[in-house]
Amino acid sequence: MRPLIFLLNNFAHDLLTGLWLSSFLVLVLLHGAEPLAQPPAVRQLSDLFFWLQQASLAGVAATGVLRYLDNKHGHSRQVTPQTRSRVLVIKHLVLGGIFLLGTALALSWR
Repeated sequence: MRPLIFLLNNFAHDLLTGLWLSSFLVLVLLHGAEPLAQPPAVRQLSDLFFWLQQASLAGVAATGVLRYLDNKHGHSRQVTPQTRSRVLVIKHLVLGGIFLLGTALALSWR
């Protein structure tokens, strides 16, 4: 059962990373498009989401650097596996909450 959970977790991470990167590409293309080619509301939304995407990229990069430093130098501290597991669960709850909030926001604009 445990290997299946790891497999599904890795699949979900790969799938969602691909979706995130493709949406990032779409927003970059929309941000660089001619202003006359888009209605003002679409332009405002694409600008908003472009900058939100930039902030999320900075957040992912920052947590990646912290994770790298923790993996490289974290063994000198006495961090228990339970603490690492708890932090990982909290991180996923926060990111899941942000994802749900963004989904609710997007659906409320329909």
